[in-house]
Order: sequence, then C-alpha cells, then structure tokens
Amino acid sequence: MSPKSNEMMDNHLLQSESLTRPGPVAAESIRVESKIYDARRLAELHPGGPLFIKAFAGRDASQAFLSYHRRQFPHSSTKAKAAYERDDETVKYSKEDNQDFMELCDRVEKVLPRLSSFAPWYYYLKVAFLLCFVVTLEGYMHYNRVYSWKLSALMGLFYAWIGLNIQHDANHGAVSRYHWVNRALGASQNWIGGSAISWVHQHVVQHHMHTNDVNLDPDMAGSALIRLNPLAPLMKYHIVQHIYFFFLLA
Repeated sequence: MSPKSNEMMDNHLLQSESLTRPGPVAAESIRVESKIYDARRLAELHPGGPLFIKAFAGRDASQAFLSYHRRQFPHSSTKAKAAYERDDETVKYSKEDNQDFMELCDRVEKVLPRLSSFAPWYYYLKVAFLLCFVVTLEGYMHYNRVYSWKLSALMGLFYAWIGLNIQHDANHGAVSRYHWVNRALGASQNWIGGSAISWVHQHVVQHHMHTNDVNLDPDMAGSALIRLNPLAPLMKYHIVQHIYFFFLLA
C-alpha cells in the first residue's frame, strides 16, 4: 500500500473517531446521556441538593445518575425541562445502551428499594456516640493540655471511624434523603483534617466513575512503597508490600 493510501486511511480513522467521541462539555453545563443542561439551574432544582450537580459541572454525569438513582434520567420532567439547554449531537444514546444495568437495578430494587435504603434510626445512635466521644476526648486533651500518645492514638482511631462511617456515607448522599443532613454530617470530614468538597471530587467524581482505571482512577496512584497501578515501576521490595502495607497503614 502506498504512503498516500496510508495517509488517507489514517485521516479516515481520525475523522471516524472524532464523530463517535463525545464532544466537550462547557464548564457551566452538564451532560446527561445525549442532552445538555444548565448546571446552575439543575443544581437549584435537584432534590438531592446542589453539591453533586456542581461537582459534575463541565462533565458527563450519565453514569453517575444511573449509579446513584438506579433509574433512567427523567428528561421529560418539569424540573429537567427548566434546566434543558440543547441536545448534544456528538452523543448517540438509546435506552438499550444500559439495558443490562437497568435489569440489575430492577433485581436490586426488590431486595433494597431505593427510597428505603437510607440510614435507619440506630445509625444515628452510632453517629452520636462517635461524635460525642471525640468531642469529649478532644476537649479533655486541650483543656488539660494532656497530649499523650495513648490518648492521641485513641482519638486517631475514632477519627478513622468517623471518616470510614459518618463522612463517607454522608458525602455519598446515602445517610438521608434530606441533602442538608448529608451535608452536615459530611462536614465531619473537615473536622478530622480533610475536605468534604475535595473528597467528593476525588472519590465520587473520579474514583467511583473510573474505579480501578489505571489512567483515570486517582486511587490507583499508590506511592513509591505501595504499588497499586500495574503501569508503575516494579521494585524488588514490592514482593513483600502485602506485609509491610499494614504497618504503613497503622
């Protein structure tokens, strides 16, 4: 095949790829399936609060909506129409694209109904215990200026429980159907030294949308000592990382 023919084929492939690849989304908009919505307006109308809508502004939120709501996006609803901007001609979408996932959601719905899957009343007992204990312990340490390693270790343990239980569930929007409850409890991430907004962007927007993707999941970055990404350099000491990992975690 001649060089000219190769060049023509390459150009054809590039043109075909550009036609099938979804176009970019403006920073003030959000794409759901094949439709573009005004992100600010949709955030105002979203029953689950504005946080997640703002976090996905400038992005495609199709998979996020499906994974959180377990149903098709209601494009024909009054609220959706109020935020509608235009159709995205670069996206070719049909309901059959997610048929297998929706079938799975229907099966899960029979066991764990969507509107009945929020935290039960005794979850709040756990929340009250963890928060009250840490407030009391931290207040005692500061008031008496006692910063022993034992008390610090105990407080660190409770901080970890707050991070793994309260803030994680709340910042996923899974604790309550009322978004202000999730925001209030999610703010415990700020208390233990993190950032709720940064966590939502890193964990919800990036990690959960690209779980274990070696290029897009930030949790796959690992470190020089812990190799999680198969594309990262393999060092000899990584052969025992499954042993020293727990000491680093502690």
